[in-house]
Amino acid sequence: MRSLLKNKIILYHPATHHERFYSFFWIPYSLLTIASVVSDSYKVIIIDDNLKNPPIDFHSLLENCLCVGITTMTGYQIAGGLMFASQVREINSDIPIIWGGPHSTILCDLTISHPLVDIIVKGQGEYTFRQLVNRISTKQNLYGIHGILFKENNRIVQTASTKLQDKSELPLFPWHLIDIKNYIRNDENIGTKVINYVSSQGCPFKCSFCSEVALYCGQWKSYGIPRILSDIEYLVTNGGINAIKFYDANFFVNIPTVMRFSNELIDKAFGINWAASGHPKTLTNLTNEQWMVLNQSHCSRLLIGAESGSQEALKIINKDITPDMILKLAEKCSKFN
Repeated sequence: MRSLLKNKIILYHPATHHERFYSFFWIPYSLLTIASVVSDSYKVIIIDDNLKNPPIDFHSLLENCLCVGITTMTGYQIAGGLMFASQVREINSDIPIIWGGPHSTILCDLTISHPLVDIIVKGQGEYTFRQLVNRISTKQNLYGIHGILFKENNRIVQTASTKLQDKSELPLFPWHLIDIKNYIRNDENIGTKVINYVSSQGCPFKCSFCSEVALYCGQWKSYGIPRILSDIEYLVTNGGINAIKFYDANFFVNIPTVMRFSNELIDKAFGINWAASGHPKTLTNLTNEQWMVLNQSHCSRLLIGAESGSQEALKIINKDITPDMILKLAEKCSKFN
């Protein structure tokens, strides 16, 4: 039986100060997803530094703590993560500090070299993290866990990489670990009570500037329509929202699936608007009938990476589109509101 003396997992999301003119912050789904696979066996605490939290009593927080997980993008979040990690290390140097997220994945060699980083989880982290904390809890070595880097006897060990795995089999989000009402926003382009949602990981396109390419190598996995609709119903019922903003890297990877989702929204009459991102090449393939379905499902905004009006620039960044394609797509968006 697992010891109850050391069953707490702290998951920390440093504040995102990187967008001066975009003051919104959203539910940290990266940590909520990680929590979903371990919250049945451990006490999980999520700390989002974007919120106005009271001062942290680290001595109390770290009591009976099994490990600490920190997620960061490249940028300001690194500084916040290091400050948190230094407090943990100062109070209890035996608590493993695990880093994940885009920065740690793409620049893993640089990240693992820092003294405040004990372990890195690369790429998709749910299944890897569950194995990792179970090994830590039972004091087993970390060999054989794919997708990690760790330190042992003054050397760095890197295990085999993982592939993007099916997300439809993951447990439901442990919504009780956050207060969703802290993340509802008034976005004049979508709705008065907007919340974010992430329904998939990855993207099949190869845009050379995008971190998704480095993170997932062209792979893409979705939670699936039943799970997405279930989560939306929860957010509508418990958050009183009237709009969803999908933060998928590319929501329109599979057009038949998007159409099925849109028709389900029409049938269920949730009464919500929604917005999502899509690659221009995919969106230009939509028929007029499909555009009408999007309109009827209250898709009120599309975020489209046009990137440049120069064909030369588009070729350099491997965007796989033309300026004419962008203009025709803008006309379609206008036509279907």
